[in-house]
Amino acid sequence: MRRNILFKSVYLLALEIFCSGTHLYAAEVVNRIIAVVNDEVITQSELEESMLPFVADYRVRYGEEELGDKIDEARADALNRLIEEKLLLEESKKREVDVTEKEIDERIERVKKKFKDEDEFYQVIRASGMSIAKLREKYKGQIMMRKLVNALINARVQISPTQIAAFYYGNRELFSTPKMVSFKVLLLKPTDERNLVETESLSLQVLDRLRAGESFDALVEQYSQGPNIDKGGDMDYMPEDGIIEEIKEVLSKLEVGETSGLIKTSAGFNIIRLTDRKEAGTKTLEEVTGLVRERLFQREAELTLREFVDELKEDAYIKIN
Repeated sequence: MRRNILFKSVYLLALEIFCSGTHLYAAEVVNRIIAVVNDEVITQSELEESMLPFVADYRVRYGEEELGDKIDEARADALNRLIEEKLLLEESKKREVDVTEKEIDERIERVKKKFKDEDEFYQVIRASGMSIAKLREKYKGQIMMRKLVNALINARVQISPTQIAAFYYGNRELFSTPKMVSFKVLLLKPTDERNLVETESLSLQVLDRLRAGESFDALVEQYSQGPNIDKGGDMDYMPEDGIIEEIKEVLSKLEVGETSGLIKTSAGFNIIRLTDRKEAGTKTLEEVTGLVRERLFQREAELTLREFVDELKEDAYIKIN
C-alpha cells in the first residue's frame, strides 16, 4: 500500500469526463489540433473535456469577474497535464508496460458501481459519445501510466532510518501535542416557547437529576440543544486553548468523571462532564516512524516523478498552436 503512489497528473477518470453533467458541450467544440507531442496530437475537444470538472466547480466558486481568469489558468494547467500524459503514455508503450484484460474489467466494474444500475451506466456512456471500446482504451492507458510511475518510484525512492531520524529531530515541533481535554456537554438555550428564566430553571432540574445519578447520555438525548447529541454530547479531545473561556475555567477545576454545575455562556446554559485529560508532550521517534516514512516517501516520489517528466519533456518535440 505504501508504494502505491499514483501520480497527480493522471487523475481525471473517464467517468468524470462523461459524468460531469455538461459532457455534451465537448461534442460541440471545433476539434482543431492545439498541440503536437512527438507523434501524438492534443485536440480542442480533449482539452475542453479535461477541463469540465474544473469549469463546473469554478462556476459555483467564483463570480463573473474572476471566472474568466480562473478558466484561463485551468486551461493552461489542463494543457500541460495532457502533454505530460501523452509523454507518459508514450514512454509506457516504449517500455511495453503490460495491462491485462482482467485489470481493465476490474476498473470498469468499479466505475459501474458508482451508478444506480448497469442501464444507467450505459446510458451515460452513449450520451457522452464514449463507446465501451474507447473507454477500455482510455483505462488501459491510465493503468499503463500508473504502472510505469509506480515502477519508477519503487526503483528510485528508498527511505532510510537515518532520513527518518533526521526529519524527526529537525522537526520535533510537528510531533508536539498541547494539553488536551475530553468532555461531554449538555446545552439548553432559550427558545420562542421558553424564555431565559425558564431555560435556567429547566437546566437546574436537569443538573439535579444528573447529581441524583441519572445517565448523562440519556439526559443529553432528551434535553440537549448542543453538539453531538447522538454521542451523548461527547466533544472528544480538544486543545485547552481552543475552548471558550467560561468552560475552560471550569474544566481546569474538574477531576476526570466529575460533572460541573451550571455554566452560562452566550450559547445558553451548559453542564459539562470531564471524561479525560492528556498532558502536553512530544511523540517519540518510535511512535511516528511510520508517519514520517510515509511523508518522506510521498515527498521523494513527487520529486522523482517531476524530474522524470521534465526529462521526457526535454527530449520531446512539443508544439503548441
